[in-house]
Amino acid sequence: FRDDGAGDASAWHYPYDRDFSKFLGAALPLLYGKGLGKYATAPNLMMTKRFRQRVRKLTLAANLHKLL
Repeated sequence: FRDDGAGDASAWHYPYDRDFSKFLGAALPLLYGKGLGKYATAPNLMMTKRFRQRVRKLTLAANLHKLL
C-alpha cells in the first residue's frame, strides 16, 4: 500500500487535532465495545467534522452488519 496523497484521506489519517480526539473517543467504543451500550457513542461520532467529511456513507451502509 502506498499513499501518494492524491486521494481522499481516510478518517484515520492526519491531521491529529482536537476533532480527531473526539472522533477516536466515539469510534473506539463503537468498534470494540460489547452489548448495546457500545452504541451510546454513535451520535457523538456522527457529529464530528471528521466523520461528516471523511467517512464514505455508502461504504458505511454496506458494512453496517459488521457493527451489529
